[in-house]
Amino acid sequence: MTRSPSLRPTRPDDLPAISDLTEIVFGRRRSAELLHWLLLSEEPGWARESRVAEVDGRIVGHVGRIKSRYQWRQRIVSGGHPMLWMLSPEARGQIGIQQAYWGTEYGDLCLVLGGTPSSRAFMERRGFVNLGAASEVRLPTNAAGSAGDIVLEPDDSAASPALGPD
Repeated sequence: MTRSPSLRPTRPDDLPAISDLTEIVFGRRRSAELLHWLLLSEEPGWARESRVAEVDGRIVGHVGRIKSRYQWRQRIVSGGHPMLWMLSPEARGQIGIQQAYWGTEYGDLCLVLGGTPSSRAFMERRGFVNLGAASEVRLPTNAAGSAGDIVLEPDDSAASPALGPD
């Protein structure tokens, strides 16, 4: 008898299955070591959570979220960004909806970058607005730079709010 799909917190022993999923879903395997750092390490300033989708004791999906604070029009708002949101093709359905709600419901806003056509359509049905395409940028820490028409400058403001869970 098949049990209902569930989302539960990610544990270290889930990382090999999540690694397998990265290859199935994205076509590129991420190592368990990298996933441990990204999802489970306890580095200061990194506020994040991670959940696996499980059916009958088998991991069929994952969604994580980075929690942060942003300055918007003279006020500080909290928000999240889903990451490594993935689901095995054979497991799509109700568990994907659970992942979508969990991954996007934190704080005042949610930033979603990329996604599949079906996930983008789901987000539009939930009232998300497409503000444009995202560029991936890699800059050294505290370096200024640009990518396309996006200009990044280091933030040396002593008034920046500390990151962390609310």
